[in-house]
Amino acid sequence: MDGTSSQQLKLNVNSALQHTINQNRTSRNQSCRNNCMIDQLPDDILIAILSRMGVEEAVRTSVLSSRWRYLWKHTAIYNSEKLEFDDMDTGTGTKMNEMKFKDLVNHVLKSHQGPLVESLIIRYDNVRDRSIDIDKWIYFAMKKEVESFELNLSSCDVWFHCGYKFPEFLLSHSSCSTPSFKFLRSLVLVYVDIEDEVVRYFLDSCYHIEEFCIIGSNATKNVEVVGRSPFLRVLEISECWNMQSIKISAKYIFYLTYQGSEISLQIERTPMFFELALGGEFCESFIYEPNKHSSYSFQLKNLALILQAEFPFGRERTIAPADLPRLHALEQLELNIESQVGRSLLFFTSLIKASPRLREFRIQIDYIVTAPGYTDSEIRIMMPFPEVSSVESNGFDHKNLKVVTMAGYCGCASEEEFLVQLSKMAGQSLEKIVIDTNCDYYLNTDWVMYRVPKEEEWEKPIENNKQKNTTMTRFHAKMHAEKLASSIASKIKIFIT
Repeated sequence: MDGTSSQQLKLNVNSALQHTINQNRTSRNQSCRNNCMIDQLPDDILIAILSRMGVEEAVRTSVLSSRWRYLWKHTAIYNSEKLEFDDMDTGTGTKMNEMKFKDLVNHVLKSHQGPLVESLIIRYDNVRDRSIDIDKWIYFAMKKEVESFELNLSSCDVWFHCGYKFPEFLLSHSSCSTPSFKFLRSLVLVYVDIEDEVVRYFLDSCYHIEEFCIIGSNATKNVEVVGRSPFLRVLEISECWNMQSIKISAKYIFYLTYQGSEISLQIERTPMFFELALGGEFCESFIYEPNKHSSYSFQLKNLALILQAEFPFGRERTIAPADLPRLHALEQLELNIESQVGRSLLFFTSLIKASPRLREFRIQIDYIVTAPGYTDSEIRIMMPFPEVSSVESNGFDHKNLKVVTMAGYCGCASEEEFLVQLSKMAGQSLEKIVIDTNCDYYLNTDWVMYRVPKEEEWEKPIENNKQKNTTMTRFHAKMHAEKLASSIASKIKIFIT
């Protein structure tokens, strides 16, 4: 069967399957076997179809009729080398019941007949207490010698942490003859508390590990990658608020992500270390205290910085730092910033100035419009960067910058000023400017700001704000961008989306 015929059959079968489900909802006692074409297909075709479904969707078909009850158990799921579970119910778009989800995962893992599993992903945000079931899932990953394992226990409630602790006792009994993670290549733990000793276990015992990601662990404090894991390439540690230090001395590591508070970061003897992503207080340290980071900043080729407003207590930035980071090898720079509409963006030209080899620059702007409980001046203090004048940002030519992208463009004067300044300072090399007008500024949310309304106005729609142009929409932002394009040198191509 060719690809087109196969695709058409799949579409017809999916349509028929939905028809069957609908008829069963209408009348469970009425048989649709004679009326529904999918029931006319032989078992081997039905099993092949189910094998292409997700685990949850395949299991759900067991309620269609007695014929379907056990068909899914003959699918490739039971021998699959890649298993993925998510407690989002794809049928309803809501989270699955806690017990229903755990029963589903437990049943599939217990019944799995394949000798190995290449990849296991479990995303589960309904954890409310210590769960033996999660211990079992980790043990399954060890027993099946997974190469890629993701355990994501993050919650929709950003203030909630389930407190699940990675079970050290499972690792302490592993040996050559017992299950272990010896073939692990990628490990992602999200909102799983993992002690420093367990981190050391993975770095010492998982010889082949290439990617190690820890997000939201309250137990991780000091991480050392020194002479361990010769194949480790990527390390991420984010939102681990009790972190104190990271020490890296690894020959092949090339990418580090760290988002969090200020820590001691020591990077040495890392000839392949070219990419860095920073957020939180440590990101500000990188910008405002460049001498602390000079031992590794000079070799970076790709850099991403996330600068967010410092709620609830800000540190006012009114003066640009005298020194700049040493970014002599940098080729790509990406900024994700929070700002107020109209606040000057010219400070960031200093980072471009500090990067003489820069070829691509991207800035994503998220505007804070209102923050109930805070005055306009209080929000201004929370902004993570100072305002500088056009005079302060003048005085240099960039000879290598070719592409500039601005995302979150709403059409205000500070955006125009920034893009015009870049077009002038890189006039000899700049080839393209991309302006993306997809911006939350036009949504009725609590976080898009021309001014902070009075307390009695908090519940009113944004368009009631008289200081904001009530006709302003994304369409008008595109019009502003088109007008801006006419003021920039014609040799520079402008793309507006």
